[in-house]
Amino acid sequence: MTGKACRAWMLPVAGGGHAAIGEQEMVHIIPEWVRLQSVPHCPGHCHKVFIWQGQLIPVFDLHAYIHPQDSTTADNTPIICIVAYENNNHETGYGGLLLCAIPYRTDVTDDQLCAYPDAGGRWNHISVSCFSDTAGGPTPVLDLPRMFCSAPRE
Repeated sequence: MTGKACRAWMLPVAGGGHAAIGEQEMVHIIPEWVRLQSVPHCPGHCHKVFIWQGQLIPVFDLHAYIHPQDSTTADNTPIICIVAYENNNHETGYGGLLLCAIPYRTDVTDDQLCAYPDAGGRWNHISVSCFSDTAGGPTPVLDLPRMFCSAPRE
């Protein structure tokens, strides 16, 4: 590795592959089943919410967003990571990401920059960049404000 390494959380996504967030963006990991409530008239990748510490938390299903034609969903996945981001009012917002396994940390350097994995171009709508990880392959770095504060571009 050359250059200064940054710490990131590797997020296993249902159907294979990973996404990543910065080390400070992870707030909590819920490794057990949580009752998710459906919200009508919402896209399939973000139609669930739950209550966490008195707050309504929207849940983003990465697999459903990246593979909208696939009927496989992470709804039955018992792992949700709660993430923090700065919303449009410059306040801290919280969101949930459905995962298929427990996230883990890794080090990332600029040398690992790579192209997005092939997913019909959808990763670049919710990510700021992508790096190559020896265990996870091409790993998009999620843009949490874009995901939770506005509708991702289609």
